[in-house]
Amino acid sequence: MAERLRITSRAYGDLEREQYRFSAIARLFLLLMLNADELNAFLKGFRKRSPPKNTPDISEIFTLLYQLGLTANYTGFFHTSYAVYLATQQPDRLLWWQNGCIQK
Repeated sequence: MAERLRITSRAYGDLEREQYRFSAIARLFLLLMLNADELNAFLKGFRKRSPPKNTPDISEIFTLLYQLGLTANYTGFFHTSYAVYLATQQPDRLLWWQNGCIQK
């Protein structure tokens, strides 16, 4: 499992013992391992925890990404923030890569 998450076996052991949290990259690889049904179930649970809003504030997205382990020091932080913003506007975008029909 550590190899699939692109982390060392020592870091994976620390995760199992709850000594550390997932990095943003390891979390992304974990989400990529889920099939469509598991991903939908995960997203439904995530949506239940957050209050529904028509338009998320970008500062709330920054805060969420910071809590997940991403900071503005990462090269793709602002691209990721915008991707999250787009996904909140149209959640089906998250499954486009699985269908092979990326839309522009």
